[in-house]
Amino acid sequence: MMTEQVLNSKIISLKPQLENYAYSLTKDSVNGQDLVQQTMLKAFDKIHQFKKGTNLKAWLFTIMRNNFINDIRKNSKFVGREELSSYVPYSSKDMNVKNLGEANIMYELLVEEVEKLPANLKEPFKMMVDGYAYKEISDKLDMPLGSVKSFIHKARKRLQKRVLHLSEYTTLRKSA
Repeated sequence: MMTEQVLNSKIISLKPQLENYAYSLTKDSVNGQDLVQQTMLKAFDKIHQFKKGTNLKAWLFTIMRNNFINDIRKNSKFVGREELSSYVPYSSKDMNVKNLGEANIMYELLVEEVEKLPANLKEPFKMMVDGYAYKEISDKLDMPLGSVKSFIHKARKRLQKRVLHLSEYTTLRKSA
């Protein structure tokens, strides 16, 4: 049986891998180090919850990912235009719109397109944009995890098609 002391040593030995993962999440060495420290402290504090026979590295990475997501939620009271558009490729963010009024119209059209989605796609998609993890969406909507992932994927694909159509419309309007 592994003692807490052995587990603590193993956690410390995984620090370089935690640092790499933290940097991949934060893209910043200072925030990455904070995330590593936060993760290790939580792991040491919750070591009694670690189940024998499970993957310690995966457990630590899950703690880190959850900490990262929770930090994002704490730091953003609402989803801004840039965040919403970042979930949809070919969005107004990527169209190099120089006119702020036109960018606002594109954003409003995108929001309208989200509202037009069927409820089974719209609800999970909006929760994902709000920062919920797939598992949390699954639990809150009492829906299988695979369905949540599938519905969000379908919502993204529909929005991508609509946004491409909208961008073609604005391009045609400019050239007319």
